[in-house]
Amino acid sequence: MGLATDSPGSFAFGFWLGLLVAAGGMALGWLRSVAFESKHLDESAAFWVRQEAKVRPRMFAFCALATGLGVVALAASKASSSASLAGFSIAPTFVAVSGVVLMWGKVP
Repeated sequence: MGLATDSPGSFAFGFWLGLLVAAGGMALGWLRSVAFESKHLDESAAFWVRQEAKVRPRMFAFCALATGLGVVALAASKASSSASLAGFSIAPTFVAVSGVVLMWGKVP
């Protein structure tokens, strides 16, 4: 996976940077959701069901795309023996795979 390198700290640096990117992306998504929900406090239950039916396929597609990109990045790190790229791509790929697994079978 590109873990063998002359600089033992580069994998750790890449991992923490990837973890920071994944956490930042999740925080931005959460803030966007809170902002949307605060604008629509008085909506009916039917509105929220329709909204979820629109958002869920988009999130599934985004998570699937991010998973694919993460796998490509891991393959590229293997080919180039880049420990920092391997470390960077592990956390976001794990988050994206988790999103795909959690939404599998729930996308209309």
